[in-house]
Amino acid sequence: MKIFKYILSIILCLAISEAKAQYCETLVLKPYGDLYEGYISKQDFKKGTIEFTCNDTVVNDIKTSDILSKYINIRTDNNKNGLLDVVYQDTVFFIGQIHRVIPGKEYRMTCEDGSEKVIPSAKVSKLCKKPVRENVSIFKQSPFLDVIVMKGSVEGEFEGIITTQSYTSGEKSVLEMSNGAMMKFNMSDLALYKKIPNPDYKGN
Repeated sequence: MKIFKYILSIILCLAISEAKAQYCETLVLKPYGDLYEGYISKQDFKKGTIEFTCNDTVVNDIKTSDILSKYINIRTDNNKNGLLDVVYQDTVFFIGQIHRVIPGKEYRMTCEDGSEKVIPSAKVSKLCKKPVRENVSIFKQSPFLDVIVMKGSVEGEFEGIITTQSYTSGEKSVLEMSNGAMMKFNMSDLALYKKIPNPDYKGN
């Protein structure tokens, strides 16, 4: 049993290392522009706080209202597995990678053709994720898995990949699960969100 736990811990550590190499966030926080590098591992919508994982350290209870900006590292090799962002502005959409988010103000992204786009948050109707390699499962291309808990839910956690975040009335967001099921939900109904390293992620 101890050997099994040891092997499992090694696999998890490798998954975390591989995931962070592919995806890393840098937060800039009020009031002095303090920097944290890692990834948002939990967001509590009721409390208005996040948990941020930096290497082996977890910083708890960061207020979302204190986030000035979030930078996201950019993939440099489109021949490797990964995810692309699809940002919809009404009926127009852009494909590429979001590299900076200023909460409540704008998204900045590098498009597939190399151009830069600055999209006001108020004009974003939905955010989608798509795999770089269409013939490879998205579950082998996403460094992290999304875990959500709905308000008032007695069914516990739902794990998968959020492929659509909709901010338009009447259109649902979508959590794609590994068994092929699609869970549709309203972003406003989320109570808790978590991001966990994906052990099935294949970087190449």
